[in-house]
Amino acid sequence: MLPQVGDGLLEGFHQAFNTAGVITSAQSADAARRVLAQGASEGIGATAGVPWFFNIASLLYVADGSKNASGQYGLVPVNQIEAVGKTYAGGANMTLTAGQFSGMTAVNLPQRPYRRLVVVLANAWARVSKTVDLAVMVNGDMNLSRFDPGVGDEQSQAVFMFGYVDANQVPNISWGVRGGSEGGTVMLSRDAHLSRCIVLAFPVAM
Repeated sequence: MLPQVGDGLLEGFHQAFNTAGVITSAQSADAARRVLAQGASEGIGATAGVPWFFNIASLLYVADGSKNASGQYGLVPVNQIEAVGKTYAGGANMTLTAGQFSGMTAVNLPQRPYRRLVVVLANAWARVSKTVDLAVMVNGDMNLSRFDPGVGDEQSQAVFMFGYVDANQVPNISWGVRGGSEGGTVMLSRDAHLSRCIVLAFPVAM
C-alpha cells in the first residue's frame, strides 16, 4: 500500500533515497568530478554523512565532497591500501649484547576502526662485527635478518614481516638492530638512501 500525504513516511523518503548507496558509472576521474561539482551547485552534493560512489574502470571510489591540495574533489578507492615510510640517517655506532635491540625509528601508522594486515619491508646499510641482526617489530613480535660478517664488514641487509593490527588498536611498528648470539658492534649509515622502512596496511575481515 502506498503511503498517503501527511503520513510522515514521506518526510524520510528524500533522506532514504540519498543514502541508498547508488553507484554512478564514470569514464574517468574528471567525469566523476564534474558530476560532484554539478551536485554541489544544485545543493545536493556529496558529504561525509552522505558520500557518493563511482565506478571508474571497474574500480570503486568514494567521495565525501572534500577537495584535495589541488582544489579538486577527492576520490578515494574503497578499501584503500595505506602506505607509510621512514628513512634513517642517524649514523649510530654501538655495541650490542646478545638479544639487545636498539630501535632506529618507529613507523607511525594511524589507528583505524577496522582490522588490518600490515606488511613491513626494511633495509639498512651497516658496518658490523661478530653477530648483528636487522630487525622489525609489529606489536611486540619480531623478525630478523642477519648481517654476514663473512662477506666483509660493510654491507646492506633486508628484512620483511607481516602481522595484524586489530580494530581501534594503536599500531606499534619499529625497526632497528639486534645483537645476535655473540653480540657485536654496528655502525649505521648517515645516508638516508641506504636505510629505509616501508609499511603497507590492508583492511581484512573482522
